[in-house]
Amino acid sequence: MTTEQAIRAVMDAHPDLTTCGVNGDCRELYGERRAALLHPLHVAEFERAVAWLVHVQKAKSGGHGSYSLKHVAEHWAGRYIANGPFIAAALHLGFRVKREDGDSPNALIGVASPRSWPLANDERHAWMRRRYRNKVVAIPPPFQSENKC
Repeated sequence: MTTEQAIRAVMDAHPDLTTCGVNGDCRELYGERRAALLHPLHVAEFERAVAWLVHVQKAKSGGHGSYSLKHVAEHWAGRYIANGPFIAAALHLGFRVKREDGDSPNALIGVASPRSWPLANDERHAWMRRRYRNKVVAIPPPFQSENKC
């Protein structure tokens, strides 16, 4: 299955998913933001999110907000990840995902304790290791090209 096919499968199963997340405050641009999930930039974000999430344990209860999690994954990968592609990656990998209340585009994602999250092992991310009281999980981020698309 290609990345685009994986994203299409998630989109088919979750018609409210857009690049913003679960369509909370993006209703006026729904069509454009939904179609944009298949744009190469968002496909790359989905791939970065998958690369981080495969190292994270699933939780049966509770959850962490997609917006916070995407920031942790961004720091690890060294590149931006939009909320929607991050949620799509979690759904693709079988994480429990529940929409937050109200008009929020965010979702609660069933991931285990922050102590198990992979973080970049450099001084730039020391604040994050302190915040999550994390032993650094030595997992290198995905290859980063020089192309700044």
